[in-house]
Amino acid sequence: MNRAHEPAQVPEPLTGAPSMNPPTRRHREQDWAMVVRRAAALWETEPRDWLTPVQARAITGLGPQPLSQLADDDQVRTQRTSGGHRRYNRAHLIGYLREHGHPLTPLEGVVEHARIHGAALDRPAYHQHAAHTRRRCDLSGPIYRLDLHTHAGDDQDPAWQAWQEGDRARAQQLLKEELPALQAQHRAEQNRGLPWRRIWVVDALSTTYLEFLARAHRVKAQAGGQIRVLNPDLLRSWQVDQWPELVLYPNRLVYVLRHASTGHPEGAHHALLPDPLAQAARLQLELMWQQAGPRSLDHLLGRHSGP
Repeated sequence: MNRAHEPAQVPEPLTGAPSMNPPTRRHREQDWAMVVRRAAALWETEPRDWLTPVQARAITGLGPQPLSQLADDDQVRTQRTSGGHRRYNRAHLIGYLREHGHPLTPLEGVVEHARIHGAALDRPAYHQHAAHTRRRCDLSGPIYRLDLHTHAGDDQDPAWQAWQEGDRARAQQLLKEELPALQAQHRAEQNRGLPWRRIWVVDALSTTYLEFLARAHRVKAQAGGQIRVLNPDLLRSWQVDQWPELVLYPNRLVYVLRHASTGHPEGAHHALLPDPLAQAARLQLELMWQQAGPRSLDHLLGRHSGP
């Protein structure tokens, strides 16, 4: 990824922020629009090391005077151009935000909210709860799923069992046999106005499980499912150490997926998000969906030719 020569289109910053003191939880819940702008500014300024005051304000949410005071107090690193204009070190700004507990992306807030306010569901309870949610008649809009899939497969899945045993022809035949049921499920979801948008974060099919999963996703796409692949490199601008796996519904309900130490699925934490946080998380997922591109799964499979 190289956008060094592209002009940065940084959103307008919030002005007049009084300080960068550690925020209270109430402050965080009121400020998610700022976090959306911050996430967009982090994306636009990658991979620059030095930022203009306008770019720095977009990331911090500070007005001109508080931002200058931050530099005058040597709390962030700055330098001057030959013309005397101040530039702010991007990494130092990010470190300062981290130090003072400011989230860099809305999805960090989603995980925190679900952990503190949510309820833990084991795997059967999660599937039952999610199925009940999808049957509700008052929901409309896309369901976003953010998928990392660095964990292990489902040992109860006969197709995965066949793939592990090296019988790939049988594994793919079993996957194809699921196509009619997947098509019926897709039509039902479309009729209810609840299409799935799955964002799969992966850069290469580096394990046996990922090879299998790509073929399983291809069958789901053939059934009409919406699946896009997002290269992890595109997420580095947000400086998040570990992205969550989650499912976000249009009614502000989120499931943050849990896995055992072995990597096997273990259920989820579910929670109802505050409206500003839910809107902010949806905006970020929509941005990630656009970044992935409509033919990204085909491109991934094309780079890994095989049955």
